[in-house]
Amino acid sequence: MWMRRVVVALLVQGAVGLSVGTAAAQSAYPDRPVQFIVSSAPGGSIDILSRLIAPKLGALLGQPVITINRDGAGGIIGGMSVAKSAADGYTFLMTTSGLIVAHPSLYADNRLDMRTELTPISIVAAFPNVLIVHPSTGLDNVRDLIARARAEPGRIKYASGGNGTSNHLAAELLKYETGIDLLHVPYRGGGPAVQAVVSGVADMVFVAPSPAIPLINAGLVKALAVTSREPSRLVPGMPTMIEAGVPNFQLTNWIGVLAPKAIPPEIANRVSKAIAETVRSPDVAELLIKNGYEGVGDTAVEMAKVIDTETAMWARVIKAAGISVN
Repeated sequence: MWMRRVVVALLVQGAVGLSVGTAAAQSAYPDRPVQFIVSSAPGGSIDILSRLIAPKLGALLGQPVITINRDGAGGIIGGMSVAKSAADGYTFLMTTSGLIVAHPSLYADNRLDMRTELTPISIVAAFPNVLIVHPSTGLDNVRDLIARARAEPGRIKYASGGNGTSNHLAAELLKYETGIDLLHVPYRGGGPAVQAVVSGVADMVFVAPSPAIPLINAGLVKALAVTSREPSRLVPGMPTMIEAGVPNFQLTNWIGVLAPKAIPPEIANRVSKAIAETVRSPDVAELLIKNGYEGVGDTAVEMAKVIDTETAMWARVIKAAGISVN
């Protein structure tokens, strides 16, 4: 009997010690640099955003935030590397909404399910697409575009950075919501797709504000609308697609942070709050606007709701369009 009591006592002491040790480790977090695995090459929108917020975020956490680029397979390589990392709060994934909400429907062999293998932390920033056309099209607004597409099915050419890219999906969403027929002209990347419109080889493209605004100001392209639900500070005075005559058209690209599935909630919450404080600080918020982003900094719960809603939406659009990527 006495031996059993001793064993029980030792087990209790061990459990208490483990609990105290775990709590102490979490309270001391972080005690070394934190890695942000970016699912794109250097110079891309995710990479730029990570480096913009890193100094302030690192100061709030008390440790440097290091950006590590791990691109390939449309972002899946970076995502899988984080999913397999230790869930200790020192490795996070920063990626675009497309990898999270569209890939499950695009890839028949989906090697990464964000909803089951990673934990949402926060949407860091967002930006709409801008619908731009070549001036020679003579299109002055979205209603003109829809009317012409209905009168001449398949004649209007839209450029994209390839199957499954954001500008491809945006145009397919327009087709889905209006029933018009547009001709898809894919290129190897968003840059060549934009240049195709600038040169007049393609008629239209949906593109992020940062590359679009200089072209608009120079008169090389004409902007018709932004894709966000509300007017965007990034493109002042531009109507939304909803205001332009497509009632259900809403598309906002966003960049978010996720963690390995089993990350302790206390650590996840701390990083989420630090991101929110970072992007809402006046100096960083202004810096983001200048670089074509609007800071968000929402909670993990809010991010999860966005993921569920947009995953369902893209499943419908992608199925209707018959899009697949191998």
